[in-house]
Amino acid sequence: MKKPIAIALFLCLLASPAFAMAANTLRTEGTATLSVVPDQAILAVGCAVENAEASAAQRQVGEAIASVTEVARQMGIEEADISTASFNIYPVYNYSESESMVRGYRVEHMLTIAVKDLDTLGDVMNAVLKAGANQAYGITFACSREKDVYLQAMALAVANAAAKADALAIASGVWLGALEQINEMPNTNNYPTQARAQKAEMADAGSIGGSIMKGEMMITATVELVYAIR
Repeated sequence: MKKPIAIALFLCLLASPAFAMAANTLRTEGTATLSVVPDQAILAVGCAVENAEASAAQRQVGEAIASVTEVARQMGIEEADISTASFNIYPVYNYSESESMVRGYRVEHMLTIAVKDLDTLGDVMNAVLKAGANQAYGITFACSREKDVYLQAMALAVANAAAKADALAIASGVWLGALEQINEMPNTNNYPTQARAQKAEMADAGSIGGSIMKGEMMITATVELVYAIR
């Protein structure tokens, strides 16, 4: 009865997307996922203004952004942790059945602000909103140890792929030879935790900080091993 069981096991493994066998080679994929607690956050905040004159809209936005930047510094945010994410100027139209006319201009300036002390996150968010930010598109959490954790996950993924290769070699009755290749596979699922908020003009600035949950980040690594077989 052992032979049919071994054949069945081999057929199951063969159907797996993590296994492929070409001439004289065996390929396996290994994956590992580790969780980490975020220790910093990136705020996406800014200001948007419409005005009949583009220059006036730019001036209003510039004043608001200067105020937001100054308040962020006063809250302990370093200069290097405040940067422009986007700056846009575009016309605003009035549409009718016969024509469209420019009625003014909209200027938007978005910042990213890195908050490295999560205990101050709510206070920083509330302060920048009160200082003039009227757009708040989200909070992205990150971990300063993310690269180190990814390397740990990669080592576990290699061990996972090697264990699969051993099992496949035994099940298929082949000799597992030298490891010919190790390939790091791209991952599309290493997304940081995000907290999405309404636009600031629709939110109660005093209530934002206490409602944010940082959760955990999942760090995944995937590798492919290619062995010689005979």
